[in-house]
Amino acid sequence: MRYVIKDVDTGHYVRGESAWNRRRDADISKAKLFHRKADALAHIERWKHWARAFRYAVVPVQITEAHP
Repeated sequence: MRYVIKDVDTGHYVRGESAWNRRRDADISKAKLFHRKADALAHIERWKHWARAFRYAVVPVQITEAHP
């Protein structure tokens, strides 16, 4: 199980670290993956001063392999 951070209002997923509140994308495959929920929550806490206008949730995702 992995975790991603999702913008509650727009449904976009957080893509990266820098300019955090602007680096969001609707495509979940571009989302930054976290191995632990605690890491994702710490990421939100660390950058919350940049993201005051946004509400975020940590969402679990299951990684599956695509077969041709």
